[in-house]
Amino acid sequence: MRNKFATIALALLAIGCTTANAYTPGEEEYIAAEEIYKTLDPEITKLANNYPGPDDPSTLNAIEKLKEHHILIKTSAQKGFPPGIYRAAQMLGSQPSIRGITKQEICDLLNQAAEANLLAAKHAIFQFCSPNKVLFALDSDEASALIKPLEDALTLDDPYKRSYPLPTISLAYCRLGDAATTPDLKNTNPFTILAMARKPPLSYEEYLAEIYLLLSNKEHEQNPSAAKQHKEKARELGCPSLSFFGI
Repeated sequence: MRNKFATIALALLAIGCTTANAYTPGEEEYIAAEEIYKTLDPEITKLANNYPGPDDPSTLNAIEKLKEHHILIKTSAQKGFPPGIYRAAQMLGSQPSIRGITKQEICDLLNQAAEANLLAAKHAIFQFCSPNKVLFALDSDEASALIKPLEDALTLDDPYKRSYPLPTISLAYCRLGDAATTPDLKNTNPFTILAMARKPPLSYEEYLAEIYLLLSNKEHEQNPSAAKQHKEKARELGCPSLSFFGI
């Protein structure tokens, strides 16, 4: 228990080394939460692969870190910090099953973060809140309307760039070609589920690459020249899965 509080205290102390005015409400809690997650993430992987049981100290320690991480993210969101709001929605939306919360509630959180020009939230709205799966029909009127906020985001400045990388709510389009890991269902444990539910954290530039990939798909037939430019931009920004889409 002391280790848990020591981790949080050190994270908050590091934040306190700068002036309080340098942070907006909820940002300190968000940074502290992400500092905890940096040590928690490899622990989840280790426990997923080698689960010692529910009463083992390593299991109990990881559970305590998970609780503190969630509390800090929830507090950050309640204080109105857009990346904290996004992470709260992302954690709910990326779970294999959601209990006690509706999809609309998650989308409301995403819209709140998107109103602050957080690019990751706009990307998540397209992925998670779109009424239909339109990825392979991006030249339709419906898809054009859905992708318009993302296209507009290319000309806007995200004021929360220092909060990236941020995990996606669903598998990133630029990672669709990645080989999927098949879990050993005979040895599934709670941390296996957590590990399976994790989504890749993307840099701000990688989120931009996602948009250019979508635009390339959208213009693929109607405007091949523009599609080629978008594809090259996506490649420059770090999108490895262009061949998956045949572009």
